[in-house]
Amino acid sequence: MAMSGRKKITSHTHTDADVKQAAKYERERMPQSGTPASEIIMDADAESTRTLDAVNEDTISIAIVPETVPSENLLVNSGFERDVNADGVPDNWTLYQQIGTGSLILDTTDGVKGKQCLKVTADTTASTIWAMSELFTVNQLKRYFIEAWYKCERANNADVSILIYYYRADKTTLNEMDYVITHGNGLTTWQKFSKVSTATLTTSKYGRILLGVKTPTVAPAYILFDDIICSLQRATVSSAGTVAASDSLSGTPVAVPATTWTTIATINPTDVDMEEYFVDFYLVGNVQRIVHARILDNTDSICYPRTNGVDVPVLTSFSGAYYSSKIQLPIPKDVGGHVLYLQVLTDVPITFFVDTTHWGHSPHTHS
Repeated sequence: MAMSGRKKITSHTHTDADVKQAAKYERERMPQSGTPASEIIMDADAESTRTLDAVNEDTISIAIVPETVPSENLLVNSGFERDVNADGVPDNWTLYQQIGTGSLILDTTDGVKGKQCLKVTADTTASTIWAMSELFTVNQLKRYFIEAWYKCERANNADVSILIYYYRADKTTLNEMDYVITHGNGLTTWQKFSKVSTATLTTSKYGRILLGVKTPTVAPAYILFDDIICSLQRATVSSAGTVAASDSLSGTPVAVPATTWTTIATINPTDVDMEEYFVDFYLVGNVQRIVHARILDNTDSICYPRTNGVDVPVLTSFSGAYYSSKIQLPIPKDVGGHVLYLQVLTDVPITFFVDTTHWGHSPHTHS
């Protein structure tokens, strides 16, 4: 597309003199009074951005870095602060009148965090009214941490309800549901409630959170909700601690034949809700040799370490007979309840002594 009244600067074809000349051109086009502003010139061919400063004529390259880190919270607009179309209903949330009538609006007079919260109202004692989140992907048989702040219009009105729906791959067939709270007796002050829910069926592929007022004892009645969290359950502490020598073969020699992956230790992780797992082990061999080592997750039939889906065993060497080698192998997932095999491969028969230490770790935690 042609740019009227503006020169296009392409960094891979123009010299510094060209850039300075363009900067001078831009400076002359600006008003004589006021502070000159920087002009941003987009170079679509080079897929880069350059800034021309009208004061010092410097040329600055700006790196464009995509967002690659996933959000911990699976819910969009979980604090109800965004209402782009200004219709009074928070973006990414939908009214679901399961039974009877009710409403869903933003409340700007109260809230735990931010400037506003969600207000769900049931018109009659027979009404069940929900605010539904957008769908999010779930991992089958994984546990999900759900936390919500809520405040009731009336105390002990048996109306607080929070629900998670699990859907099949078609995104429409309800597969299972789990009540976080049902007919709860809330207070007229802000309360926080949390629960862990499990997608128990392997066919559950998607989920959504429902916040609602369910058949209140006295109606009409409303409930305020704010700062909702739904994420994969994490550990209560960053590390489950080491499990030293519990599954090790310390002091027991293991004979390993040549040219065959051989299991020299079995590890049974008991930690839960860990995001990654570490196996440390000492090897002592009776000959000077280079040895390959790996962890086989026998439950999932996957070996670690791996890169781009390909097994990449580590190499270690023994400088002489009965020299030791220490290796740490990370497993970037939750392997609680799995069976892990520490395996080695050599080109000649070797007898090993081995000692293992292993533990789970989670950078994200829930208190």
